[in-house]
Amino acid sequence: MRSENRGSSSFHCPLNAINSNSAVVPWRARTAVLYKYRTFHAEATENACIYTIPSLKILSIKEKDIILIIKILILLLVIVVVVVVVVVIVVVVVIVIVVIVVIVVVVVVVEWNQFC
Repeated sequence: MRSENRGSSSFHCPLNAINSNSAVVPWRARTAVLYKYRTFHAEATENACIYTIPSLKILSIKEKDIILIIKILILLLVIVVVVVVVVVIVVVVVIVIVVIVVIVVVVVVVEWNQFC
């Protein structure tokens, strides 16, 4: 990761660096944040590269949590689709019943008028 110091030439930040909370950020954690979330910023100082993470909570999200969130979202989507389909079916059935009743009433009234 390359970062520029004010007034000096650019240089590579070391693989292990101290972030804003004074914790060592290993290379794998940094690349995970870089590639999965794109929220990692490197700030070069005279003595060290300081890595600033906007929210350290994002590092505590595990793959299991992400998979669980995706499963819950899929379940909610399925529930919404099923409810919409059921509502559409009920509306269509009600419309068909109303049309049949109207046709029967019209036929009965016409036949009754012809009979009388």
